[in-house]
Amino acid sequence: MPRRIRDLVATIVTLLIIFAVLIRFSPEVRDRAKQFVSSSQEWSAQGNFARHTVVTASSYASGWASDNTYLFSLVVVAVVLLALMLRT
Repeated sequence: MPRRIRDLVATIVTLLIIFAVLIRFSPEVRDRAKQFVSSSQEWSAQGNFARHTVVTASSYASGWASDNTYLFSLVVVAVVLLALMLRT
């Protein structure tokens, strides 16, 4: 397997893990993800759901980060170290 493909797979897996953790801890993100998955509307409407999900996740993460600064910095460092570990 070429190195670029392996790096891409590692990055995608890391992002999926982060998104799964957000879905696990945030009811707002979980509801938006359910709407996105179960929706059978047009692609543009699904794009709106995806955009709204990302906005909800980022607002939740920023609110959580402002309340738990030290814990958030620890999570960021852990994610970076996990990505570097998977990459090598």
